[in-house]
Amino acid sequence: MIVRTSFCCKKPQKHLKSLSFPNVFMGNPEEWKRAKRAPVVFLAGLLSLLTFQVSAFGQTGKRQVGEVKYVSSNAFYINLGTERGVQRGDSLRVVRRGRGIATLVVTSVARLSASCTAVSQVEPIKTGDRVEGFFRKEEVAGGQIGPGQQTKKKSLLTKSKVQPRKPRKRRQTRSANNRVRGSVSLQALSQTDGTSGNRDFYQMGVRSRLKVQQFMGLPVTLKVRWRSRSFSRDNVSSVISADEWRHNVYEFGVVSSAKNSNVEFGIGRVASNRIRGLGYIDGALFSYKVAPAWRLGVAGGTQPSLRTSGLQTAEQKLGLFLSYEKGEYGKRRFASTAAFSGRYNKGEVSREFVYLQNTFSHGSIFSAYQTIEVDLNRGWKSDAGRSSTQLSNFFLSTNFQPVKAISLNLSYDARKNVRIFETRSIPDSLFDEATRKGVRTGVVLRFPGRIRWSGTFGIRFRGGDVKNTTSFATGLSVQRILNSTATLNARLSYFNTMFTQAYRPSVSLRFSPLRGLSLSLAGGSYIYQTGNRETRNNWVEGDGTFRLNRRWFSRLGYRRFFGENQKAGRLFVEAGMTF
Repeated sequence: MIVRTSFCCKKPQKHLKSLSFPNVFMGNPEEWKRAKRAPVVFLAGLLSLLTFQVSAFGQTGKRQVGEVKYVSSNAFYINLGTERGVQRGDSLRVVRRGRGIATLVVTSVARLSASCTAVSQVEPIKTGDRVEGFFRKEEVAGGQIGPGQQTKKKSLLTKSKVQPRKPRKRRQTRSANNRVRGSVSLQALSQTDGTSGNRDFYQMGVRSRLKVQQFMGLPVTLKVRWRSRSFSRDNVSSVISADEWRHNVYEFGVVSSAKNSNVEFGIGRVASNRIRGLGYIDGALFSYKVAPAWRLGVAGGTQPSLRTSGLQTAEQKLGLFLSYEKGEYGKRRFASTAAFSGRYNKGEVSREFVYLQNTFSHGSIFSAYQTIEVDLNRGWKSDAGRSSTQLSNFFLSTNFQPVKAISLNLSYDARKNVRIFETRSIPDSLFDEATRKGVRTGVVLRFPGRIRWSGTFGIRFRGGDVKNTTSFATGLSVQRILNSTATLNARLSYFNTMFTQAYRPSVSLRFSPLRGLSLSLAGGSYIYQTGNRETRNNWVEGDGTFRLNRRWFSRLGYRRFFGENQKAGRLFVEAGMTF
């Protein structure tokens, strides 16, 4: 905003420039009185001008506050949308206990919600974290200003009869092409073994995760995720060498997945989150929005090597899906996907199955997630006497939050290992034994003072005279202890099988003594009892993360094991940058 002010005199004095201040008014007392009042009038005018400027500035920007409502494997969903002024590409600040822990960039936005990716993180982002951002008030009030409309700011200028100056041409901004987001870091891990096994080793590595938006000026994103590591070991064998380099490229592909786009595609090493069992493939995927809520897609390629992450063509994968999605996060939402997934080994069937996945949520009060898989047996599976169709996996999980302080969950799990081409000779009894058929229930209680307690109990049913497997876990979290940055977490888990009873207690304390510095102290035990023998292995660790600024970070951690069959120390060092 530009405001012009001008001061003029009714009787300008041409010779005023050559006269000093006392000589001008010495002979005229009235002029002298007016001159004494001039600073007061000038200050009053200046105060009015500043008040107007501050008022106008308050109209151009308004801080909006929301929270993280849902965290997925590759996105963070918040309850701020276009109705609050959020636009795609906006940067948001994630705050926890009054301290900024991350920066988000909006990738897609709806009226009341938006999905974001993390540009930088000091601590992992969690559901319920505070989100802050500044947005235009005109947009907050309900969208862009259309032709013929006037904002309150413009009416003020018109009322004061001050014509605004024509807007200046903005400088040419840097091209938005090839915008790089992500992180790269150097890592070092060293272990000193105190047992007779002499399992000392040293490892150096480079890790990177990059996203290049508007790649080569096209509406696509290049995604790269890779890691290279060098191993040096003292204890070697015929299988393991003393020195080894291992390069793993987990992802390298060009994708286009804008939420509002009708077309989505990916080429290279890519993964589809809609086709279960497909995982990463070296190939391509494509989907098209056939209706506002319906999307149809296909994907196919070869399976990368699970050990070296290299290219191989022995195993092929194919997938088809049809999905439906209606509603918004934070409100009522329903999503469903029906798909076919197939794996083939040198042209022979390894596994083929169809599955149905459903997700329903009603705000934060209730949510449900369900999957079911049905195997289609043909080829060598049919020759082995198995039926043409077989219900292989079923999973159902529900969460109910009647009030903000209480959350209840219940799940039923009937998943089991499935037979593929490489495991076709393993006896059926081993697969039946691995079936994870059981139920699990849990509760989360939130108390005043940022205290949170959780407890879960599960039982896995076994047939015949075999004893059922039971498990239990409880955890206590206290945030901002005595109004400080410290957070205390304590956890105890237990399970009881037909052979073993085990306890795993642990406790950790995290605090931030300085801005940009986060420290953690932790310790725990592994206690196993098999028959009449009890084995204990204890550990303690210290970890520190320091952020020099928004880009550069470093981490140093040390863990010490001491017990009956574990005596070692591990030192971890990392330094890197985000961009």
